[in-house]
Amino acid sequence: MFKLSDYDYDLPPELIAQQKTNPPHNSKMLIYDRGTWEIKHKKFLDLTQILDKNRVIFFNKSKVIRARLQGMIEGKDAEIFYLRMLDNWTFEALIRPWKKFRLGSTVKFEIGGKILEFEVMWFSPEGRILKSLSWDILNILDKYGQMPLPPYIKFDKSKTSFYQPLLAQEPWSVAAPTASLHFSHQLLSALEAKGLDMEYVILHVWLGTFKKVDVEDITKYDIHTEQVKINKDIFSKIAWMKSNWKRILSVGTTVLRTLESLPALWYSLPKNIKDSYSNETQSFWNSRKWEGKQIIYNLSFDKDFLLWETKLFIYPWFRFQIVDSLITNFHLPKSSLLMLVAAFMGYENMKKIYQQAIERKYKFYSFGDGMFII
Repeated sequence: MFKLSDYDYDLPPELIAQQKTNPPHNSKMLIYDRGTWEIKHKKFLDLTQILDKNRVIFFNKSKVIRARLQGMIEGKDAEIFYLRMLDNWTFEALIRPWKKFRLGSTVKFEIGGKILEFEVMWFSPEGRILKSLSWDILNILDKYGQMPLPPYIKFDKSKTSFYQPLLAQEPWSVAAPTASLHFSHQLLSALEAKGLDMEYVILHVWLGTFKKVDVEDITKYDIHTEQVKINKDIFSKIAWMKSNWKRILSVGTTVLRTLESLPALWYSLPKNIKDSYSNETQSFWNSRKWEGKQIIYNLSFDKDFLLWETKLFIYPWFRFQIVDSLITNFHLPKSSLLMLVAAFMGYENMKKIYQQAIERKYKFYSFGDGMFII
C-alpha cells in the first residue's frame, strides 16, 4: 500500500462522467460503514433520511475562477492558465508557447480585441511567474477567462456552468471541490429544515490536487501546497463539537485536508493567539498531538481570519483526529486523493469498493457519482 502501483486501476472510458446528473441530488451514492463493513447503494437525496442532528456538515466555499485565457501572441494561438496568485498583479501560470515567455520579456497577449501586457518575472517548477502590466489579474480573468474543465471531460461551454458549487463564494480555485457538486438547492434546504448544522472553510483548489504522484515510494512524495482561509473561531467550534459528541462530516477531500491540518496549525500559532481562546479550547487542541513534519506555510492573520498554506499528505496509517465521516467522488488512479481515501477507509476496503463501483456502473471523476464513508 506504499507503492504507487498499488493505486492503479482500470476504468472503462464510458464510466468517466461527461455530464453532471440533473438534478445533482439524483447522483448515485455508495455508502460504506467502516464499523460494520456494510455497503449500501443510495442517492444523494437520501442524505435527508440518513443524517441526523448529531452530525455537523463542513463545506468548502471556495469559488472556481475563469482560469484559462486563450488568445494570440504575434498572430499565433497562445494560452495562459492561472495557477495561483502571489499578489493582485503577480501570479503563477501554465503558458504556451513556452518560447514566447522568455525571462525578463514583456509579452503582448491579444484577447477579445484587446492587448494585455505581462512581464515574465521568473520561472517556476510548473510554468512562469507573470506580472500583469494592464489590470489586476482577477479583473482580467473575470472579463476574458474561460471556466476550466478537467482534461478528461470533453470541453463544451455549456458544461462550465455546472462546474461551480452552489455554496461557492470566495474566488481563487482553479478546479471545483467536486463532492459539493452533488448538493442541490432542494437537498440543502431539506438538510437545513431538518436542523443540521453547516459550517464552512475555504481551501483554494490548485492544479496540484489532480497531479498523479510521480514516485514509486509514496512516502517520499513531495506533495503540493494549497491555500486555506478559516475563521479563528473554528478552533472553539470544533472543540465544542467534539466535547459534545458531535460527528463531523467532511464534504470533500479539500475540507478533510483543511480540518486534519488544524492540529499542526494550532502548534504553529503564536502564543498570544492561543491565549485568546478559552481554557477548554486550549486544553482540547493541546491534546491533539502533531508529531509530523512541518506542513504549515505562509501563515498570516488578522482580527477574524487565519490565512495559510497546507502541505498535508494523507496516505494509509495517517491518524485522523477531527473528521468522522467523508463524502467524496471517485478519484483518478495514482492520485494523492485516492491515497487519502485509502487512508480513511482502509486500503483493502478502497480496492474492494472501487471494484464494486465499476461493476455497478457508477460514474467516476468530477461530474460522477460519489460515496459516503461513515
